[in-house]
Amino acid sequence: MDVITIGTATRDCFLQSPDFKVIKSSAFVTGQAECFALGSKIEVPFIIFTTGGGAANAAVTFARQGLKAGCLAKIGKDLAGEGVMRTLDEEKAARNFLQVDKELPTAFSVILITPSGERTILVHRGASEHLEKNKIPWQKLKAKWFYLAPMAGDNVKLIKLFVDSARRQKAKIAMNPHSTFIKLGLKKTADILNKIDVLILNREEGAKLTGIDYKEEKKIFAALDKVINGIVVMTEGPKG
Repeated sequence: MDVITIGTATRDCFLQSPDFKVIKSSAFVTGQAECFALGSKIEVPFIIFTTGGGAANAAVTFARQGLKAGCLAKIGKDLAGEGVMRTLDEEKAARNFLQVDKELPTAFSVILITPSGERTILVHRGASEHLEKNKIPWQKLKAKWFYLAPMAGDNVKLIKLFVDSARRQKAKIAMNPHSTFIKLGLKKTADILNKIDVLILNREEGAKLTGIDYKEEKKIFAALDKVINGIVVMTEGPKG
């Protein structure tokens, strides 16, 4: 196996309608709201179902590049979960590492898109937050690279297990941390971050992780470089 991706696998539903409106209001954090008439029936001319989630998306991307890729995530025993498995099969990404929860549903997102392309995402995490370490086939988890996609929930201990497992087999590790991990700060995550080969995050996340002002780009990089022995990739929206 060239790469194993670890994180979430979701089923996403995209809905677009000319009746989705954007209004300005200080009652919302962003100062704007996407809305539609309460109690009405809204025509939705555009709808698409697709597989999403950090681990599933990355596995598909790697497989399309000709790499032997596998996905480790948790889904539910439901139609959405079947959709995830079908996508991985179609894209020739291995799904034998998937865990199936008989109680919790597959993570599901509904993306409401306005005519101008702005969007609001409704998320149900479902089974995706509950990877079980005792159901992970650690002896079979062998690859040249491991990609740790954002993992929701309290998964720091599990992340450490993945990192240590990769290190024992001398594999490379790339990580795109979740907000719950970032909020812990550098001091509490240093023992994990110093084993990462490629850390991927945006500038806002870099500021939160280091506790340094967003405007101090060079200081953010300097703080990360002191902890991370590998490469830091920090993105900045449209600037790349």
